[in-house]
Amino acid sequence: MNKTINGIVLSISDYREYDAIVKILGDDDCRYSLSARGIRKMSSKNIGSVQPFQYARFFIDYNEQRSMHSLKTADTLESFRRLRADLEKQTIAAVLCECMEKIELQAGSSQFFLNILKELERSNQPYLIAALFFAHMNRELGIEPFVDGCAGCGRANQLCAISLSQGGFVCQGCYHANDKLYEKEELKSFRILCKAQLAHIELLEKIQAWSYEHFLMVYRFFAEYSGISIRSIRFLTHIAAMDEEQG
Repeated sequence: MNKTINGIVLSISDYREYDAIVKILGDDDCRYSLSARGIRKMSSKNIGSVQPFQYARFFIDYNEQRSMHSLKTADTLESFRRLRADLEKQTIAAVLCECMEKIELQAGSSQFFLNILKELERSNQPYLIAALFFAHMNRELGIEPFVDGCAGCGRANQLCAISLSQGGFVCQGCYHANDKLYEKEELKSFRILCKAQLAHIELLEKIQAWSYEHFLMVYRFFAEYSGISIRSIRFLTHIAAMDEEQG
């Protein structure tokens, strides 16, 4: 039967010479796999609307008994052209899309992700958006770091490090050699990221410049405890290293 879905393109994989498999996140908080015939041809009527990170309306031949459905037509609703023109933002978006392909979706996942992409396109601090995305994921998965005191003993003072093994802040008494030491201001920044919501983005942008290292502080907990491997993070690490060398 015919079905119309508004959704975000999460990935496009080549299939045969001119065909592709398109994964989308629908507004109904479900993922769909679409067979897009001839999409790689320059003459394809759908090529302009089926691009990475694009938000579009998909008209499909839907079969409840199958995991793969056929794409008929697609119309662009939000192109995110400026996002795709920026290599750093584009790479971050690829990491976030891969995550959205692999996590267990919740009610509101699609709207949250659409808002994230809009903020990523708008903001001049893309690592802040990436950090807030993974802070949200950590909360959704129940693996958020403990940042209201020491994860080891509970004390609120003499905090000096972030411990992956202990699950958050640790004090001087609970610190282990493999825990990463941070200055007081860095610990404060990490706590802000762990607690903040999307609604706080513009306020956070005014506080300080947020770097790849700030993002990594949050992402490490996702990588350690979610059980989800994000392959595209490697290229983002490479991009960040190049930026640091040039800066």
